[in-house]
Amino acid sequence: MASPESRSTSNLQGAHSAIENFTVQAKQSQTVQHELHQGFDLRPAGRAGEAQEEDPGPGVAILGDLPTATKWTLANPGKLPMHRTLELHGQFGPVYSFGVGSATFVIVGDPAMFRQVLTHEDFQEHINLPFLKTFGARKGIFMADYERWKVHRRFSHRILRDLGFGKIQMQDNILREATHLVDDLRSRCSEPVETRAAMSCAVSNVINQLVFGKRFDYSEPEFARQLDSARMVTNISLTLVFFPMMFPWLEGHPDVMKALPGSASFAEGYAFIKAFCKREIAWHKEKLDFNNNEADQPEDFITAFLREQVRQDPDSEHYFTDDDLCDIVADFFVAGTDTTAVALTWAALLLAKHQDVQDKVRAELFYLGDTILEKQAGLHYTRAFWDEVLRFCMLVPLNMRHSVRETSVGGYRIPADTVVGANAYAVSRNAELFPEPETFRPARFLDAEGCYCRSPAMDGLVFGAGKRGCMGESLARMEMLVFLASLVQNFQLELPEKERPRFSEIFIGEDGAVHQPKQHRILFTELPRD
Repeated sequence: MASPESRSTSNLQGAHSAIENFTVQAKQSQTVQHELHQGFDLRPAGRAGEAQEEDPGPGVAILGDLPTATKWTLANPGKLPMHRTLELHGQFGPVYSFGVGSATFVIVGDPAMFRQVLTHEDFQEHINLPFLKTFGARKGIFMADYERWKVHRRFSHRILRDLGFGKIQMQDNILREATHLVDDLRSRCSEPVETRAAMSCAVSNVINQLVFGKRFDYSEPEFARQLDSARMVTNISLTLVFFPMMFPWLEGHPDVMKALPGSASFAEGYAFIKAFCKREIAWHKEKLDFNNNEADQPEDFITAFLREQVRQDPDSEHYFTDDDLCDIVADFFVAGTDTTAVALTWAALLLAKHQDVQDKVRAELFYLGDTILEKQAGLHYTRAFWDEVLRFCMLVPLNMRHSVRETSVGGYRIPADTVVGANAYAVSRNAELFPEPETFRPARFLDAEGCYCRSPAMDGLVFGAGKRGCMGESLARMEMLVFLASLVQNFQLELPEKERPRFSEIFIGEDGAVHQPKQHRILFTELPRD
């Protein structure tokens, strides 16, 4: 298996290659710009219409933008596609469109329109991701058709809620895992620690107990392989995501798809996770007593799903097959592990960088012990800190949706079958909403009396909103609060000397399914006890 360092380099190169090879063909005719500003039409480049003097083919559109895209990439080494979206919004306004290949994209950066894209019924269909189908993800939470997705989401919500998902009773599980995290970090106080790996172990075990009914020891090689595979999936290159969307004929040529940059790493990681999930499902089937199918409380999600499977009519089509279960469990494992782990990694990095902020968070949390969640309403600075971390780092810069029919957003016409990107990064950098947006300042979420004051602009910015919003938000927020408390109650976080000059480079981060900091290490020094 390739090392994390080599995969990170490969993924970054893939992201840059993606920018160079298929960035936008933005609308540049004066007529189209006029229509955009008037807000009554939005025509993608490359489509016939009276606003264009001629109808260029997709190849011409791509070649027409390639020099500009390449020039931007070379002039901005290390920057990510999300940074370019700000420039395009500055040039074309809060909504702009582009066509690449046969695909049409619309990017929405206005805060009010952003919320509309997330919640409007016309944008609740998932986007087609052909590469996932190529590598075997055909169902689950991310890939299921709308009707199947509704059944699975409703069932998953009910069962996870029965298991304590997002409820105060989950605190005990998270607190127990926090103890394991502290013990692990304490054993490594003599040397800097690769933070994301440690956070992934803790976060993953919380979701593992819900889904599989057990946790894994941090030192287990199999567990390390599972977490490494999850990172291989979320560190996906942009080429692999967008190229098949722009050129749909690739879906019929899996050999070509598998030759795209990043495909080998993704395929290896996803195959391992699927195999692991299948083994867990088989183990549950062996031990489950199907004659006692009326158990009051399921032990875990897999057990609950298998019991529901037995209740289905075997002679009719239903949505509770083994394939459905395997894809759902794989989705839970990856999504339930990596996003929250990356959020905690960002938080630890910023605490290590801003010692004054760390002192304020510690002062608020130090003496609370295990009562964090019960007293969270009074944790004004800590809640402000988390809002600022999530705004400043923006884990998912672009929330992608798909228009199921012709519709409109803020007066702009959106054609049917258009990929619409709700640009969370642009909203997070809106200076009217967040003055000095490039400054890390938790106090922006405090009022004059020092009380936490949530900004309405944060709604949907991090976890999405509407039917496609993140179903794990409540659990993620509990984990972030408890694990953060366990860190500052026990350790002083500092950047090692060799990492300090790299902070700007680390902070720019790496693109993928989740925006994450570049690989780095942090020194955890145990605090003295009175």
